[in-house]
Amino acid sequence: MHKIRFVIMCTILLSLWACDNSASSEDALNVSSSGTAGFSREALSSSSQASVPSSSSVAIVSSSSCGPQYVYTDWASCEIDGMCGTFEDNRQTPAKSYKWTKIGNQVWMAENLAYLPSVNDLEDASSTDPVYYVYGYDGTDVDSAKAYHDSTVAYYQDFGVLYNWAAALKACPSGWHLPSSNEWDNLTAYVGDGFSAGGRLRSSSGWTSEIGATHENAYGFSLLPGGECVGEGICRWMWSSGYWWSATPYDSLRANLSEVQYYKNNMAIVHYEKSGGLSVRCVKN
Repeated sequence: MHKIRFVIMCTILLSLWACDNSASSEDALNVSSSGTAGFSREALSSSSQASVPSSSSVAIVSSSSCGPQYVYTDWASCEIDGMCGTFEDNRQTPAKSYKWTKIGNQVWMAENLAYLPSVNDLEDASSTDPVYYVYGYDGTDVDSAKAYHDSTVAYYQDFGVLYNWAAALKACPSGWHLPSSNEWDNLTAYVGDGFSAGGRLRSSSGWTSEIGATHENAYGFSLLPGGECVGEGICRWMWSSGYWWSATPYDSLRANLSEVQYYKNNMAIVHYEKSGGLSVRCVKN
């Protein structure tokens, strides 16, 4: 009997070791950067209402056989367990404090990045030069952009900054970086799979409601849908769609990103024009 128990325990420990190491391999889950169909800005700009790409335009990350090893209950217990906390970005005055959370072998920012060294008019757009937007703010004064709000939302404070790809590549603070498509894939696989990760990581509030969609806020990741700004005075889909840049280019004009939408639990890698202003989450080096 003791021998049987010993064998079972060794098997469990070996399985946990295998899960931990498979989650850390960038090559193990490289399924979306090469074969993903994307969506075009022209297709999205036909309506000011929230719309979504067809299901054929996304690649669902394959499910991992290894489930999460840490069960998040709330932020206070997470901090006690050393699995989450805060850090300060001192590049601006006053310094900006961000939450972070550990998921598998990765440490992620648990908020949208809000680094704003300058701000662009909503008419501006570029595929090569850095562009920074605050959703709905049309001006070039950084302090005014940070204070911009209406009766329901403080755009900068609540949803952070929207960056074109050139800005996103340089936006993360020292010790952090813009995640690759593989790093997004590893996150998705660790928390479940591409069919459920959006619902698991989505914030419990701040999203357009939809029957059947879940808002678990697992690991305190608190994904919030900052929408997009695309130049030509157009910002759209805050509350309903979130897009987070990856550091992985798709081709000379487009780059990969991670997408979550209000009406489904999917989290998928798609690609988009580098000129688009989208949200950023940084991952620790």
